[in-house]
Amino acid sequence: MYKNQWHITDSSVQGEGSTIISNNNYLSDNGKYYVYTASDSTQRFQYVKGAASTFVKSLNQLSKDSYVGIVPFAKTVQEEYPLTKVDGKVSNFISKIDQLSTTGGTNQVAALNKAKAMLDSSENKENPKYVILLTDGSINARRPNSDIKFNNDDIKQAADELKAAGYTLVTLGVSLGDIQTAKDLLQAIASKMVSGNKLAYELAYGTEYPDELNSIFNSIVSSVMGSSLTKCVIKDYIDPRFDLLNDEGQIAKVGDSVNGGIVDKDPNGWYVIWENQTIGNKIGDTPGWEKNITLVAKEDFLGGNVIPTNGEGSHVSVPFGDKDGNINNWQDMNLPKPTVNVKELKGIEKEVEQTYFLGETINTKELLKVLINELNTTHEQATAIAKELLESGKTVADYSYGDTNDVVGQLKLAISTENGNLNNHVATKVGKHVEKYQLNVKYIPKDYSSREDVMSKKGYEMPNQTFVKDGGMLVTKEFNLLTGTAWVNVIDGKIMITKTIDKSTNNGTQGDPIFTFKIEGITASDKAYLEYRTVRFSNVGEQTVTLNGLEKGVYTITELDTMRYKLLDITVDGSAPVAKTDSNAKVAIGYTGMDNEKTNLNAIQGNVVFKNSLENDKFISDTDVVTNKFSVDENGKVTITNEYYNNNN
Repeated sequence: MYKNQWHITDSSVQGEGSTIISNNNYLSDNGKYYVYTASDSTQRFQYVKGAASTFVKSLNQLSKDSYVGIVPFAKTVQEEYPLTKVDGKVSNFISKIDQLSTTGGTNQVAALNKAKAMLDSSENKENPKYVILLTDGSINARRPNSDIKFNNDDIKQAADELKAAGYTLVTLGVSLGDIQTAKDLLQAIASKMVSGNKLAYELAYGTEYPDELNSIFNSIVSSVMGSSLTKCVIKDYIDPRFDLLNDEGQIAKVGDSVNGGIVDKDPNGWYVIWENQTIGNKIGDTPGWEKNITLVAKEDFLGGNVIPTNGEGSHVSVPFGDKDGNINNWQDMNLPKPTVNVKELKGIEKEVEQTYFLGETINTKELLKVLINELNTTHEQATAIAKELLESGKTVADYSYGDTNDVVGQLKLAISTENGNLNNHVATKVGKHVEKYQLNVKYIPKDYSSREDVMSKKGYEMPNQTFVKDGGMLVTKEFNLLTGTAWVNVIDGKIMITKTIDKSTNNGTQGDPIFTFKIEGITASDKAYLEYRTVRFSNVGEQTVTLNGLEKGVYTITELDTMRYKLLDITVDGSAPVAKTDSNAKVAIGYTGMDNEKTNLNAIQGNVVFKNSLENDKFISDTDVVTNKFSVDENGKVTITNEYYNNNN
């Protein structure tokens, strides 16, 4: 499950050293990086080179995926041998080691800095990395371009920077004799390591006998590769694009059990935590530690390629302390970063109908927002993005789920219309489905290769389709995510004006009673409305005038003065709001009230009844009314009236 990298450095009595680096997969395939340095005395130097060769041979047996590099150093770092995979190349490494020679000077600072630089530049960023510093003396070198010598503080600083980068430092002193300061320094800068049931110990070694180097190197390999990590805590955050299932197969909640771990939540998200765990090494196909958990993509995640399944902060915490078992600090190691391909969601199709009054302004954006809201079932984030595109006038936006900031695709908005207008406009045609608007949001996932390139650079593993239901391969072509149609219906209003008189007072010898009504108002389209209508009574007691095709608006109906008759009463009713005074009536077509604010689609008709009584029967009426046979507009155009045309054809 984890990958390690090692670096080993060494110097001699006369001040020469060399470095060996190797890489393997700790707790996965036993791969580590090692760096080794050599000794100066001829016989001692032969022991050193022989131990280094044995070390490489052991790696070839135990961890063929290891990478080893050599960095010789004396007063300065000499030509290094780059990281090279151990597998099948033992003879090449031994040849490189045999070519090492001794010169004067001991510059552990340069050696550690070079080791760090080589590991920094290694391609596999997730492999734990190790540096082994092998030295037989105190530092004996000057700073570059200076007469000032390096000191132990410089070594500590170089070691601290190396360990701060996440690398483990192993120190090995050879034939240091009574140089206690050098021994103390090597012990002080060495990393701690957990082994077996011993909580922690320093990775610091020493010997006065170079022929013991073989066994010491075996101990180093055993400490790192052959020992278990105990009392560890594994904390695996769940990527927010997934739900975690508990042991019962239900979406997990705080306190649930998941394969021996406990579910919990903090500001960074949901996680499973396993405490007091022992982590061994992978043997063959058997991992050093393994737990299986089940995740399901959230129903509102659109899908994508190479999607991480665990969140940032997932790690293994290894306890360190003294040999008596007292913990004094913890070291965190990142968990692997697996990914899967998540299939795209199914698209959603909806239709809506929106009804407007004649003369009302149709706000196309608001109409389409109504449609988007109808499409907002499980795709809440996608519909929110569609609204933003609609509002901004843009057509394409990046898609990343929630707060992940991981762009896995794009949303593309397209709008079309039939008989409509994408800009705000006044409804001028009455009927059902007089305008049609279509909205489409396509999801375009990032293709596999581009996601692979981006995510591999961040240390993520590519999807293992064996563990993905139905293969998990995403169709990388764009597909319709949201598809909707918005229909526009337009209705108009009408006003019925009824006039009643006492029929018995209608004496034909005095002329037919004729009444004129003035209708005026302001419509929703800010047009001034003015019209006159007349009714003529001839041996009848009631006449009705109907005003059809009215726009949304507030209309005032006034009866003009008529000879011999006096207005007695006005009554009003209908589905539209109505009001009256002693001299007129008002009808609010399409409104909830006379304030012209809120729309009421049911307010389509107002009825007004004017009742008159005979005031003077001594005079003959001198009023009359005729129907115009033509009309003339403001441009002088003459048009035969519909009423005349209909009556004569």
